[in-house]
Amino acid sequence: MLVQIFAERESHTAYLLEEQGMTRYDAASYISHGIAKDGSHGHASGKEPKPPTILDEPSGLLAEVWLLNDDYTPMEFVVHVLERVFDKDREAATRIMLEIHNEGVGTCGVYPFDVADAKVTEVRDFARRHQHPLQCVLERSSSA
Repeated sequence: MLVQIFAERESHTAYLLEEQGMTRYDAASYISHGIAKDGSHGHASGKEPKPPTILDEPSGLLAEVWLLNDDYTPMEFVVHVLERVFDKDREAATRIMLEIHNEGVGTCGVYPFDVADAKVTEVRDFARRHQHPLQCVLERSSSA
C-alpha cells in the first residue's frame, strides 16, 4: 500500500517526504529493504537506512523483484525490460506491465537473493541509460 502512495504523482505523503529531503526513490528503497540490520529505523535514528548486500543475506534466501509505476516511463519500455531482464514472453510481459500500470506495482519474479539483487541493478542501470525513471525494488520473499 505504501508503494502505491509513493507512486502517485499528487500524493500528500510523497509531498511531505520530499519536503523533508527524502525522494520517492529513497522511500521505495527504504520500504523494499526495511529496517537496517543494526535495528535502526533510518532517518528516525539519525542514520541512513542501509540496504542489504549479498554478504548480509544467508544463502538460500529468496527475494521478490517488483517494478514500480511512474508517470514517465513508456509502457513499451517496461515490456522491453520484462522481456530482456526477466526473460518474459511478450504476453506475460504485457500482462505484468498492465498490472504495474493499474496497481502501481508488479511482480517480475522470485529469485535467489543474489540473482534478484543483480536484476534490480540491471534494470536500474538500463533505465538510466535510456533516461527513464523506472524503479525496480526487491523484498525478501515470504515463500522462502
